[in-house]
Amino acid sequence: MERLFKILTIFLVVVFLCSCSVKNDNSITISKDGKVSYTILIGIDKQLIASLKNNNVLDDDTNVNISDYVSANIKDGYLDGFKKEKYSDNEFIGNKYTYIYDNIDNITSSIESKVYINDNENTELLGKDLFSKNDDVYSANLVYSLLDKDDYNEVSFLNTFSVNLPRRNISNNADKVINNGKTLIWNIRNGEERNIKFSFKLNDNRGYLVIASLIFDIDIILAIIILRKKVN
Repeated sequence: MERLFKILTIFLVVVFLCSCSVKNDNSITISKDGKVSYTILIGIDKQLIASLKNNNVLDDDTNVNISDYVSANIKDGYLDGFKKEKYSDNEFIGNKYTYIYDNIDNITSSIESKVYINDNENTELLGKDLFSKNDDVYSANLVYSLLDKDDYNEVSFLNTFSVNLPRRNISNNADKVINNGKTLIWNIRNGEERNIKFSFKLNDNRGYLVIASLIFDIDIILAIIILRKKVN
């Protein structure tokens, strides 16, 4: 009977595990001054942690060490250079990793090519040109995948990749576009490899053109007034 109870307990934990999830949010934020922030949120469902504790699968103090647990499951070297902070919201607990590039042009190439940003084929994320530039238009052609297709099939992953732009995008292939075209969101299934494409401008030159045009018109008007006075 005791053996049956243990088997049933393990079965219930596995069933519960399937209904829980791991949160993995990647986001790129580009500001008007050209700074680029790359943020990765990795969190484990709090209900899952509580369930595993109740069934003695995890120790009571695991909640304190969950940050180290998350870090231990990231491929060595992949996030070297990123600032790590503990992360927690209403549903998940884990880590937040952030890296800030001071100038977008430092990670921009003149030649467009696919850039792979995943921990399956690359040992590090930094040192890559994430964008290409043609005239004043920046473009990204990223290939994103976090997990192998056969990994963690028993867990539901909430994978999203989002981009926050300083102004409305020029083109994109996102699943969802909000914030007047400034925020792009891709929803990614377990093991799915997604091509993430978007283009944008840092600065909108239309305002400068309008001002220049007004100044030119004013100069013409003043010149006409001066000429008329001289004639009279």
